[in-house]
Amino acid sequence: MSTPDARCPECNASLMVAGGNSRNATNTKLIISVLVGLLVFALGAFFFLKGNSGGTTTPAGTGTTPPLSTSQPDLLQLRLSGSNTLGASLAPALVEAFLKQEGYGEFQRHPGKDHEESEILASRDGKKVQVLISAHGSGTAFSGLRDGFADVGMSSRPIRKEELAELAKLGDMGAGNSEFVVALDGVAVLVNPANRVDTLSIHQLRGLFSGKITDWSMVGGAPGPVRIHARDEKSGTFDTFKTLVLNGDRILDTAKRYEDSQALSDAVAEEAGAIGFVGLPYIRKAKAIAVSADTRSMAMRPTKLTVATEDYPLTRRLFLYVPADATAFARKFADFAISDMAQGIADQIGFVGQVPEEVKVVESGVSEGGQLALSHRKLTAQAQRLSVNLRFRFGSAELDNKALQDVKRLVRYFEKPDRQDLKVMLLGFADNIGSECINLSVSQKRADTVSRELESYGVKAAIAHGFGELSPVADNSTDTGREKNRRVEVWITRDAVAAPGNPSCDNDRKRHGRRVP
Repeated sequence: MSTPDARCPECNASLMVAGGNSRNATNTKLIISVLVGLLVFALGAFFFLKGNSGGTTTPAGTGTTPPLSTSQPDLLQLRLSGSNTLGASLAPALVEAFLKQEGYGEFQRHPGKDHEESEILASRDGKKVQVLISAHGSGTAFSGLRDGFADVGMSSRPIRKEELAELAKLGDMGAGNSEFVVALDGVAVLVNPANRVDTLSIHQLRGLFSGKITDWSMVGGAPGPVRIHARDEKSGTFDTFKTLVLNGDRILDTAKRYEDSQALSDAVAEEAGAIGFVGLPYIRKAKAIAVSADTRSMAMRPTKLTVATEDYPLTRRLFLYVPADATAFARKFADFAISDMAQGIADQIGFVGQVPEEVKVVESGVSEGGQLALSHRKLTAQAQRLSVNLRFRFGSAELDNKALQDVKRLVRYFEKPDRQDLKVMLLGFADNIGSECINLSVSQKRADTVSRELESYGVKAAIAHGFGELSPVADNSTDTGREKNRRVEVWITRDAVAAPGNPSCDNDRKRHGRRVP
């Protein structure tokens, strides 16, 4: 046992007396232990919170939201990524309506790290659901699906061939159980309200936005420089405009670019000489002009009817894309998004829903075409048109995904008791790529296809008749225009009707040496 005078035999240093200063030593160890414990607790809390806050941070504008930590097994999650046109208002409204239908309540909506992102929280019987919406452009719909950061992709343009190939591991994203058209939208061309120009052709628009037309006097306006405003490169709105208008030309380098449609519209409304483009709900205080496919076509404004029938030259479809192996919750949401209830929500927000409505057409617009035009006018003179056109897969007589859903909507329309005596007329149209008789035959096949599809649900058409290349709604010199002209219109009447005749195709058969398809 050491003594107060005890020293180390090797270094001669004083030795601590056992028990003499043990309280001080114990206190020191205790303080160190507490500090270490607090540090460990703080680090643990930091990583726990980080792991449950939506995942690791991603660069701004990537449009992808990494999945939540698996440490919250009782939290149901749905992640939507893609188009700003959809994500700004339509997607949140559809999500809330869907969750209400599923019995959820106690809704909370929170903004994300920027105005293109949002979070919706709800609960049901103690179970919580979180919906994350990231709206940085249609391109991010497909990158989000590819990288596993999205359950549902939102796009204001169709998926591209290269994107289909990239996402092949998720199934055929162009198939009917993966591609859902949730609403229609018209890309409205806006000018300053003081601009006296009311109508422009697509050719003129191409010249304006590419910089070949630099002064408004060159298109019938008052002299003054043209000021270009445009959506950003990631935008589905821009992609649609680029496809339908620019046709390979580059947009002017000095154009002012926007991620937000409302900001673009407001800027056009305030700047003299300005021109821009936005989705239908974002026209606001600017002036929307009429657009014609070419100099021979009738100029149309983006209205509910012209967009619903997709006759307006700058009409586009708004899509949801869902992988084949999507969660049951994601698939249920996509099915809800194409329901009649969801289409009503789209109408309320300012887009165009797909539920057929009766429209009295004062003038069909068919002014040329001889016998065909005369028979068309006679057939539709006392009829009403439904606000839907059925279209086909590219280069095929097979109905596209939207048309297959439209057939079901038509069936629901005709099932109403007060519509049992309506006579249904299906009028088919083609582009001008073949001879007159070939086009008549192709348009007849399209009308027959729709007739058979409706009849399989118990709705029998009174007339299914092809009118060939009569009454084009778009420019037949482009692939997109020809695709729009390949359509079947739906007309209804309570009067007695009979199918008109068509010109004989005997000479055409002899000339081409083959049977007309």
